[in-house]
Amino acid sequence: MKHWRLAVLLLAIGFSAAAIRLVWKHRAAQEREFTYQSALATYAQRFGPGTSRKNVEDYLQENQIEFGHTCCVQRRDSHTAYPDLIKIGQEDAPWFCSENYVYVAIEFVATEPNELVEAHPSDSLKKVSIFHQLAGCL
Repeated sequence: MKHWRLAVLLLAIGFSAAAIRLVWKHRAAQEREFTYQSALATYAQRFGPGTSRKNVEDYLQENQIEFGHTCCVQRRDSHTAYPDLIKIGQEDAPWFCSENYVYVAIEFVATEPNELVEAHPSDSLKKVSIFHQLAGCL
């Protein structure tokens, strides 16, 4: 009879620990999301639609904010230009990838005709959004 009570007690402790861990993980995810949304709001307020790529990138360089370019945050069309990506975090990756990076994506509309996706100083800001990019995937 005593072994049965001990087993139930250990099971209850295990379930409680798992529940507390889930609550902590959820709270941490909420805090990270708040941080991402704050960064998004900061850049969206700083750069309005129509701002030139030159103005955006000059600001980023002057403030020593690291950024890069990538292709195709959204579906490519003839007016798409490379977006500027500012890394703001990292999330747990799904089992089939090793990384899940979180960026603020500053998306531009190409103002000069181009056959390939390119970045030109005259590109016009289209929108600012959050972009998740998986890396090291199978």
